[in-house]
Amino acid sequence: MAAATVLLCYAREDEGMAGKLKKHLSGLEHNGRIALWDYGNISPGSEWKQEIDKHLDEAQIILLLISASFLGSHYCYSEQMQRAIERHERREARVIPVILRPVLWEVPPLDKLQPLPDRQKPIIRWSPRDEGYRKVAVGLDTVVSQWHSHSLPGPTAERKALMANFDQLIAAVKLHMQPEPRALATANTLQQLSIFTPHDVTLADLMVGWRTLAQPKQQGEEPAVSQRRVTCNELAEMASQFTTDQGSLAQAIKTWHAWLEFFKNRGAPGDPRQDAMVKTFARELTELQEATR
Repeated sequence: MAAATVLLCYAREDEGMAGKLKKHLSGLEHNGRIALWDYGNISPGSEWKQEIDKHLDEAQIILLLISASFLGSHYCYSEQMQRAIERHERREARVIPVILRPVLWEVPPLDKLQPLPDRQKPIIRWSPRDEGYRKVAVGLDTVVSQWHSHSLPGPTAERKALMANFDQLIAAVKLHMQPEPRALATANTLQQLSIFTPHDVTLADLMVGWRTLAQPKQQGEEPAVSQRRVTCNELAEMASQFTTDQGSLAQAIKTWHAWLEFFKNRGAPGDPRQDAMVKTFARELTELQEATR
């Protein structure tokens, strides 16, 4: 039986804890259970990003070592994690958050994943700390057994339905929205947001949000705001082709909050485009909240 390929993803500040975790996983390596790879395997002179991307695309199991440093890193959060979650959604890989230090991590898309060593207790709070690392090794060994037996739990029926709806909506945007650059930009944003949508949200919930935001609020709005309302109206109309369910404004609010957090974390500080997206989703979240009053 071939060893399961395992990738460690972590922030530079957590290199010490990553090294200790590797020592606790060495028994699984020696027994041929796993083949472990992390940044320390990159050869001098190699293109480091290409090497990491290659293993992100090929690893069977991806351990995300979660801390404030990881969530605060644009590369870790917006590139590595998103790429890993996309493969997890397609059942090409198993993604496991490993909670190193206390941090608010139970937000989409991580909230739907079962972490190690424990949902309520990060490694740094175990005494002795070695017990926390051991729990991770034991949990990983169990996942490896599931991987080899092809018994990995798949996404729920509701999640499958939502992702299928997103695929339909993205295809409709590319086909019908004009001009083409606007369609491609909107489709790309939807593709990213699909990963960060709470697991219990439906397309009908999103449609309620878009319809609410499509309503004109006041005269003299900035052109960008007016154009965004047009886009929201188009998205609501396209979404109505794929669902007849009744959506919930409360669920829409939860989704916009998750999306806003994604945009807050994904870009480099001071990036004008990033700042514009944060401003847009913050305004829209406020409008949705006001609509409940």
